[in-house]
Amino acid sequence: MSRTHRSHAQWLELFEAFEQSGQTQAAFCAERDLNPAYFSKRRRELLEENDNGFVQAQQVIPVNHHSLTLNYGGLALTLPLHVEPHWLAQLVKSLAA
Repeated sequence: MSRTHRSHAQWLELFEAFEQSGQTQAAFCAERDLNPAYFSKRRRELLEENDNGFVQAQQVIPVNHHSLTLNYGGLALTLPLHVEPHWLAQLVKSLAA
């Protein structure tokens, strides 16, 4: 196995390829001349790095300036803009659990 420096983006691509491959980690690494222990270590680091309890949000241009639509796992919930922030925070917290 040769040492190759990979960028963060390249590691993400490798992890995605592994997830899509259906292969065992050992087979995937052997096929790409990767050290399975290092692959596992980098993958674990990435998962820990991304597991901060937050869901990535995207800014959308509102179609209706009188409501707010939350999209979560295939559900769309439209709320009035005057909804209480505390209530909305509790809702998001409950959905994340």
